[in-house]
Amino acid sequence: MDVLSFGKWLNLKEIARMEMKFRRGENQIEVAGIKFSVYISEKGRGFELRHKVKSETEIHEIINKLRSVYGEDFMVGIYESGKYTLIRIPAYIAERYDDIKRRVISVLCKKFMRAKNEEKRQYIATVLRRLAPTKGAAAVRNGL
Repeated sequence: MDVLSFGKWLNLKEIARMEMKFRRGENQIEVAGIKFSVYISEKGRGFELRHKVKSETEIHEIINKLRSVYGEDFMVGIYESGKYTLIRIPAYIAERYDDIKRRVISVLCKKFMRAKNEEKRQYIATVLRRLAPTKGAAAVRNGL
């Protein structure tokens, strides 16, 4: 009887250590009223914001909405991805706008706390350091 209970507890501990791959909506931020998913690239080299659409008119509506809020120089990438079209905001564009940057940092902090894999935590920490440098790092970069 005790052997059976011990085996069950081991299985429960293993399940508790597992990392859930997908939690709907937790990795999303709202940019100009449109939900974008925060995606971290392989090896933590950077991040991008992604939104999937099906129709051509929806693409133009989203781009016009983004440019009306953030200006005409706001750049997005458009890529075909299976049956969807992917609207992508690269990191260097998102870093220019403080409101987007703050939202991305909050999502990445939540993601960092949830991550159980140490390698994944390192990738997220690398991106967070890039987004939210300390005062010391900013002083070194500016030559002060």
